[in-house]
Amino acid sequence: MLDRVTLFGSYKQVLYATLACLSILCISLLIEYKNYLNLTRFDDALVDALVLNQYTKTKSTREYQVLKLLTDQGATIYMSAQPYIKNLSGYRVKVWLKSDDISFKEYLKGFFAIAHIRSVEPKQILRYRVSQYLIDQHNSDSLGRVSAALITATPIDKQMREQLAALGISHLLAISGFHLGVLSVLIFFILRPIYTTVQNRYFPYRHGNRDLFIMVALILFAYLMFLGLVPSVLRAFVMMVVGFVLYDRGIKVLNFQTLTLAIMFIIALFPKLIFSIGLWLSVAGVFYIFLFLKLSEDRSKVFQFIALHIWVYILMVPYALYIFGIFSIYHPLSILYTMLFVLFYPLVLLLHLLGAGALVDIALKPLLTTPIESFSVELHYSVLAVLASLSLLAIRYKSASLAAGAVGLSVTIYALLHYWW
Repeated sequence: MLDRVTLFGSYKQVLYATLACLSILCISLLIEYKNYLNLTRFDDALVDALVLNQYTKTKSTREYQVLKLLTDQGATIYMSAQPYIKNLSGYRVKVWLKSDDISFKEYLKGFFAIAHIRSVEPKQILRYRVSQYLIDQHNSDSLGRVSAALITATPIDKQMREQLAALGISHLLAISGFHLGVLSVLIFFILRPIYTTVQNRYFPYRHGNRDLFIMVALILFAYLMFLGLVPSVLRAFVMMVVGFVLYDRGIKVLNFQTLTLAIMFIIALFPKLIFSIGLWLSVAGVFYIFLFLKLSEDRSKVFQFIALHIWVYILMVPYALYIFGIFSIYHPLSILYTMLFVLFYPLVLLLHLLGAGALVDIALKPLLTTPIESFSVELHYSVLAVLASLSLLAIRYKSASLAAGAVGLSVTIYALLHYWW
């Protein structure tokens, strides 16, 4: 068998790819800047937007609602509203906002604005209506929202988010490449016997796997659009498409060049995602998977499956602590939960498709309703700087991989010791 070649064979090819991505990025930024100028042309603006989320917040003794909006031009806006306003999550609204003091950086990152809702469309968008249908299958509204979030990426309440963070399973709820990978395998094996039967009769000369990939990619793209271009799913989808195109041309896929190209391409097309924490956490997870596969390519599949989950958990703990700062004695059990999730996720999809989503509560209720004693663990940014530096060096040096693993393990032990301190 011929060995697969790497994506870039020379520094000149790297330069050409970088220049191409930079060119796309410049065009994307020009488009974003034009949208920014249109928004800030006058002291105020009237925009159409979708309410992504709504939650209650308290400041001093005053309680109020916070709405997260996504405009038709892709800007993320936060606004406050009276505490008695109905929940508008999933509704399209027309909003007046004060727009004279918004910087371009704030526009790209998302900003808080003085705003008022002028009108509300009578129906929620399809994704939120599907979410409500899934929630209605459950006996508990909160457990239903968790199950619905697994399928529709709709928000859950703060208390449940903190419970998931304390258990270390927030990544399982946030739809990402992990979920997309499971879905792609399911769709592939569902379509394969149907396609093979048709292919053998009408067009046996075609490349079956290539045609199946195109069908899977189209279905997943429709799902991505349904979710509203969730950053982590977008990254996974782009990587999947880029990976297959390269694999189909005899190029080695599971390497850092592919990951780098995919990230450069995503940022070039969607520059706002450079400020997305979810995207960078997803990238870090994939990076450590690639690093592990590089270190354990000669090991058995069973060893790789078990050790991979432990490895990724240990190296992602510092990032999770720095961002969320929540830990519990049960947090390391997320390694086991992540392994089981490969079976649990397809079951969730099937039961909800059959209208029997309440059966999922049997597994979720003990996990999500049992009180968890969580505690705060602060991590200095210098620890992340050391870990990130070692991780980059690990691409070339095995000793740096072991050192990065040692840092992750030390941070995990440090966090666990907080339980007794």
